[in-house]
Amino acid sequence: MLRFIQNGGLRLVAAGLGVCVLCSCAGKDQKIERPDQMGDDRAVRSMDRIMAAQAAAGAADDATLLPSHFDGEHLNSLGTGKLYLMVQGRGAGSQPMVVYLDMPEGPVAQARRAAVEKHLKDTAPELGKVQVQLGANPAAGAYAAPIIARQNKTESTADQRDQREQPSYKAGDGTQGR
Repeated sequence: MLRFIQNGGLRLVAAGLGVCVLCSCAGKDQKIERPDQMGDDRAVRSMDRIMAAQAAAGAADDATLLPSHFDGEHLNSLGTGKLYLMVQGRGAGSQPMVVYLDMPEGPVAQARRAAVEKHLKDTAPELGKVQVQLGANPAAGAYAAPIIARQNKTESTADQRDQREQPSYKAGDGTQGR
């Protein structure tokens, strides 16, 4: 350490610290220009357009309103939002719009059907006649038949389980499955 100081090492360290101080102080008055990484929150980005298109396509494909889309007999904001997405997701020149109400038949279901028809007539008159049907959308969901057909291959009977649980050695003879 003493040799380092005698050979001018202390001057070298002091010079290095001086350069660091000067460099750090030089830029305080200057504003560093950087592009805004996040952008304006109100700007529509390509990601937003893609998400909106996906949501609209999904809503149009599902085409089902559930009891959670209603407050009593009236559409709530979730229901009106889903109907809006259904309209947006329809392809040009597509077949007439069909909306499924997945709920049991009755006076409440009829009032909800009328609420859906009125809402679509008021907000999207270009659709013309809209079919509102009670029941689940037959085109939505997975078919259970192939899953049920494979079920017996994945489940074992009680006898098969009992055989697998038996040890493969005889108690007391020290042999193991020989």
